[in-house]
Amino acid sequence: MELIKFIRVSGFVSVALCLAFFFGFEGTIHAGIEKISQVEASQNHYVFPENISLSLMNFGKAISKGSLNLKGIMEAKVGTLQKLEVFFESSPDLEINPTREKLESLGEKKKKEFVISVKPGKGKADEMGSSVKMRVKYLPYYAKCREVVKNPAEFPIEIERRRLIEIVERNLKSSSIQQDAIRFFLK
Repeated sequence: MELIKFIRVSGFVSVALCLAFFFGFEGTIHAGIEKISQVEASQNHYVFPENISLSLMNFGKAISKGSLNLKGIMEAKVGTLQKLEVFFESSPDLEINPTREKLESLGEKKKKEFVISVKPGKGKADEMGSSVKMRVKYLPYYAKCREVVKNPAEFPIEIERRRLIEIVERNLKSSSIQQDAIRFFLK
């Protein structure tokens, strides 16, 4: 029942469904989807277009016992992203290299790939298990974001469209840095 509340309040259906799958709430997922449909029929809440896409995946075969390479891919989705800082972090049982990269900019629809070497570390896996995380801090191209959310064809409900525009304007004035992350779990 709590999961359904989370879905209804947050609007982030995919996150809630992933959490439900991860924690084994299979019976709750279908009930949650029904509740979402009923709520969304009378209430809409828009989220911003995706500024950046991140992915982490296996890259080639294992190098040696317990060691492997991962490929991290970052793609700018809306406008040119500026002042990017990429952090590679791991659970205590792993050592990774590199741990940080900087990019001045990444153009719209452009990709940047990283190879992250992973080997056994001295610690123990944390409560989530063995994992590698790619976290990115960046300055979005707010003018382009504003153009996208101003489009009534994409965001037809005026009050919601205005809400997003106001948020973009505030972020633009303060040069608000955004952050996104993705985690890769090792078996």
